[in-house]
Amino acid sequence: MKYWTTFLVMALFLVVSAINAQVSGRILDDKGESLPGASVVFKNTTKGVTTNASGYFNISSTPDTFTLVISYVGSKTKFVSTQRNARLNITLQEEIIEFAEVVIKSGENPALRIIRKAMEKRKELADTKDHFKTQAYTKGIVLSKAGFSRLKTMGIVDSSEVRDSAGNVILYLAESVTDYTKIGSDKKENILSSRRSGDTKGIALNFLQFFNIDFTENYIIFQKNVVNPIGNFAFQYYDYELEGSYYEGLQKYYKIIVKPKRKEEAVFFGSIYIADEYFTLKQVDLFTKGPNVGIEIMDSLIIKQTFQKIDGFEKWMPLAQSMAFKAGFFGINFEGSFIGMYNDYQLLPKDAVMPDKKTVIEFDKLAGKKSNEYWDSLRPIALTNGELLDYQKRDSLAIILESKPYLDSMDRIANKFKFKNILGYTFRNSYRNYSIGLTNTLASIMFNTVQGFYFHPNLIYQKRWEKYHDQLYLKLTPSYGFSENKLRYSSEATWRHRSAHSWRVSVMSGNDVDNYNTLEPIRPLANGFTNLVYKKNHGRFYNNKYVSLNGWYSLAPGLSAGGTITAQNRTTLLNNTNFSIRLKERDYKFNYPDEWDITTIDKESNAYTTKVTVNWQPGNKIIKLPDEEFNVSSDYPTFELTAINAWKLKSGDAKFNRINFNIKNIRIPLIVLGNIQANIFSGIFYGDKPQYMMDFAHFAGNKVDIKPLDTYLSSFKRLSYYEYSTNDKYATIFAEWNLEGFLFKKIPLLNKTGFNEIISFNGLITPEAKTVYEIGAGLDRLGFGAFRIFRADWYWSFDQNGYKRNGFVVGVNMAAILGAIGRN
Repeated sequence: MKYWTTFLVMALFLVVSAINAQVSGRILDDKGESLPGASVVFKNTTKGVTTNASGYFNISSTPDTFTLVISYVGSKTKFVSTQRNARLNITLQEEIIEFAEVVIKSGENPALRIIRKAMEKRKELADTKDHFKTQAYTKGIVLSKAGFSRLKTMGIVDSSEVRDSAGNVILYLAESVTDYTKIGSDKKENILSSRRSGDTKGIALNFLQFFNIDFTENYIIFQKNVVNPIGNFAFQYYDYELEGSYYEGLQKYYKIIVKPKRKEEAVFFGSIYIADEYFTLKQVDLFTKGPNVGIEIMDSLIIKQTFQKIDGFEKWMPLAQSMAFKAGFFGINFEGSFIGMYNDYQLLPKDAVMPDKKTVIEFDKLAGKKSNEYWDSLRPIALTNGELLDYQKRDSLAIILESKPYLDSMDRIANKFKFKNILGYTFRNSYRNYSIGLTNTLASIMFNTVQGFYFHPNLIYQKRWEKYHDQLYLKLTPSYGFSENKLRYSSEATWRHRSAHSWRVSVMSGNDVDNYNTLEPIRPLANGFTNLVYKKNHGRFYNNKYVSLNGWYSLAPGLSAGGTITAQNRTTLLNNTNFSIRLKERDYKFNYPDEWDITTIDKESNAYTTKVTVNWQPGNKIIKLPDEEFNVSSDYPTFELTAINAWKLKSGDAKFNRINFNIKNIRIPLIVLGNIQANIFSGIFYGDKPQYMMDFAHFAGNKVDIKPLDTYLSSFKRLSYYEYSTNDKYATIFAEWNLEGFLFKKIPLLNKTGFNEIISFNGLITPEAKTVYEIGAGLDRLGFGAFRIFRADWYWSFDQNGYKRNGFVVGVNMAAILGAIGRN
């Protein structure tokens, strides 16, 4: 026993010594202002810390005496010899930049020679295969000065209010320590420890791969491709000014000011520091604006990086990097930063291979269970008082906020019926994870010529089992048509399991009014509007009684399969109303597509179908949390193969065979010329071909002037809804080239609008119609500020006989509108 006592005393002594063996201090500029983000590193190592928002730092030390290298972008680097447990107050002087004596050609800008050499070096390094691992610390914080009650009403914060010394509400605060490995293009983060304020699981979302900026690439990818100041095309976008040079020891560095030629393009502003002789980046101090990177809600984005030469590495490796931003929407302003610090770089063998290329982020099972003492011992950026208080308060409240008494009390408040609940009401039991609600009440009142005005609210029950990642979803939608004087319904029961191998099983049934065009190219709201205002019944419907069993399973990252068995009874329907608001003297057309031969109408038919679909998107990856896994989509297209068979059980039943092959979400980046996006749909009927029109292949036409934006890459804009339906082979393509302001950014006045130019092409090929296509030209991102929710295009349509028609179409981002309504 005495040996265990001795061992325990020694262990406690070592722990206390390790905790006390720290150097702390504060770093200021020569005006006495704090320097947040200053780098404090042990000399001749990559081990170090960064100062917090108030300029303070703590750094653990092992030797009794050592030298710290203290640096900040734009300030003179200082070497400080000190000892364990010292407390330092350090002032950094502004870097004295001396104009360099550069041998240049007559009349040439002296910065250009340096930039050219840096470009050559960048190309060389871009072709170099990385094979290293390093340990990194990340920290993310998001703040807002907005009123707490408004933030809570919008669901942005919970019931705990914590403000920092500047009066900001802390919305997000998280840290992580990760082993980061990169071999060629393969990357992996092993999250060793993770902490997020107010989250009992401690899952931080500060993934390095989401904010890592690589200046060896030609472009820095955000919503737009921002031109790298030392990329191949940089001279077309930037002017440069050599401000001067300075020395750190014997190493000379150049400071070069980066000046965009056109401030509205996807460019950076600021300074870069380049090492003489090596001609690689030493420091980056750049900023840009939200519209420049295609993020309207963002006001500004600041990127800072510090690189260091490490023995054995061809590249100078990042030592510290930060991304700071300011943003705002719906009158609420935000600011935040994500910081990454790297140390202990290790070269891997050149023939090293990533063991698991599919998993890009993996949490240790105990990553979120580390103690406060653990974090205090290794945190390279000291917490501010506000951050410390946020952790203390939110972590204490987190358990309370998940307790039954608290959840029940909040439910009692939320479940009280209020006047606004006439639009929809949901009863919740948060502790037991279930809810039941009547939604879409007043908004569910629609109109069509078969039912007249009809009312179809949704009654929904949901139950979740978080431990098993399962969910039960039940929905019943009664639908009563006042002119038809008939009650219809649709129902769904779905069980979902969420994991890397997610699956879903559903049973559906109903007695619905369905569109003959199974793609439903005109939505109920638009159809009702054209009925009532223009007396045009674009939608034509049949009665569909059905029951179906559906299943879906994720086989591997990016690979899934699904199947459906359906039984249907279809009958014809007649118009039951001639009501309209305008043009009352007109009559609605017969409830069967004008383009189809009336002799093809069938009063009744049955269809018993099976459908099997396989989807594959190459390049998908996995993120493994401590208790679950999920897939991350790649930038590659999705390939979809579907086989549909209708089985004839008795005379008159539908009988056909169909195969579809689709390529969806095609995206071709064109660098500064924007990008091309496209979807390709194709199919063929073989053997028995369908005899009933609703079983034909249909195409998403359009005869209205306003369309939801989410349908643009899957629908025509000036094509009939039913004219080109076929029971043979077909192929369609929907493509658009978004120039992302390439032309407008170069034209005075127009460069202030923020509009994007778009050229569209939609095409169809069938044996009957031959070739039908339409060409469009228009502008996207119409609006102002963050509310750029409109698009306007003019389309010209053609068939094998030549020009057919043209017209104007306005696109609307309905999701943004509904989201804004929901928040206010």
